[in-house]
Amino acid sequence: GSYLNDAKSLRATPLGDGDRIRLGTGTMLRFSLVDEQEELALKKVYEAALKDGLTGALNRRALEERIDAEVSYANRHGTELSLVIFDVDHFKRVNDTYGHPGGDAVLRAMGELALRSLRTEDTFGRYGGEEFVVVTRGIDLAGARGVAERLRELVAASPIVFEGREIRVTASAGAASLRCCGDVRDRSTLVSIADARLYRAKQNGRNRVVAD
Repeated sequence: GSYLNDAKSLRATPLGDGDRIRLGTGTMLRFSLVDEQEELALKKVYEAALKDGLTGALNRRALEERIDAEVSYANRHGTELSLVIFDVDHFKRVNDTYGHPGGDAVLRAMGELALRSLRTEDTFGRYGGEEFVVVTRGIDLAGARGVAERLRELVAASPIVFEGREIRVTASAGAASLRCCGDVRDRSTLVSIADARLYRAKQNGRNRVVAD
């Protein structure tokens, strides 16, 4: 049942600042009246818990939760779902040449390029270091390969300006879909297949996409 301030709620009731709403046994909400400044501060706190501060992408924890949700939805409804892992080629060389501030500038640029080019319904997150993940809802493996190729081409064509100098980088990617996972259609299997394909892209010369 639903409870308002620990009393069972049987009819529509206006809410006041500080009221507590309990839905069932596992969900507790608190109703608060806030001004515009307080709302902005709460939004920043919420985003800080979900997003990587450097790139604007989802952080690892939020990304994994989103992948789990997308996989569950695709399995339940029989829809397509694919995942792309991409990272910056020779990123250590960037750090060695331009220092960590230069490396950070490259990672920020990767976030900006990806967020600008992806669909609203796509999920974009930082998996770790210079590695990023894109989850494409309703897209099969061929479509995911196309997404990865567009990102790869965009990175190669977009020099990053740092302290008056241009840093040119390339990216490699691996793509997989739930159809690649066989009987074990979960996040771990999907990510592992895409990651293995990323590794092959690196082995085969970098600046390329492997999707099979």
